Amino acid sequence: MRPGDRLPRRVDLMARFAVGSRTIDNAWAVLRGEGLIESNGLYGYSVTRNQDDMEQAA
Repeated sequence: MRPGDRLPRRVDLMARFAVGSRTIDNAWAVLRGEGLIESNGLYGYSVTRNQDDMEQAA
């Protein structure tokens, strides 16, 4: 995914990976903590930077 791309909806991720909403929320919390995604309020989450950006910054 590229910066600015929206993440799939929670319900879609739950179905795809056969996990509960808490698992998705925990994963998103980790990604937010790493600065990889940001919340867009009612519009869900979007990518702020990708792995290549992180490697170049290091």
